[in-house]
Amino acid sequence: MSLIPIDQDDYSEMNPGSNHSENEKVSRMKQETALKAYKKYVFVLLALFLLIVCSCKKSVIADQSNEVSLLRQTADSLLSALAAKDADRFAGYYDLNALFISLESGLHHGREDIKKSYGAGFALPNFYISGTIQDVQVSKSGDMGYTLIPWVSYFIPESGEKIERKGLNLIVWKKQDNGSWRVMVDKP
Repeated sequence: MSLIPIDQDDYSEMNPGSNHSENEKVSRMKQETALKAYKKYVFVLLALFLLIVCSCKKSVIADQSNEVSLLRQTADSLLSALAAKDADRFAGYYDLNALFISLESGLHHGREDIKKSYGAGFALPNFYISGTIQDVQVSKSGDMGYTLIPWVSYFIPESGEKIERKGLNLIVWKKQDNGSWRVMVDKP
């Protein structure tokens, strides 16, 4: 659910006259930089997840299955906004201080920044994205949860060749005081 950069092989096919060895160096440097950033973001995500899990209330909710059902409905609505490429409605499911961690575009903090990031993907020509909820879990206290969502996206640039990506999205949710669920961490 994030923008995917064109890899070196795709670039070389689109520009057959390019200097391949220089492009390989640049590509390798970009990959190394992206890997370092990715490790940092994964560490931040894991640290945040552990912090959230450890800070959960210890009381047990009366009807955990009802909370799972409510979270699933909210995640379905989020996916509906995603499929419609409605950046405003989509961003409305995020907490004001949410984090979106993308390998391609880095760390995005806050609803507005996340809206801009996803909106840029929605604006790509012939862009398509879809996901299906695989798993929904809610903490015993009923105030935190997560969803796992396998996804597929593609777009067709001017070259006409379809570029497709797949992944597994982990979303950490927090129940609000009004009973609604909001995304705290989004890691495609």
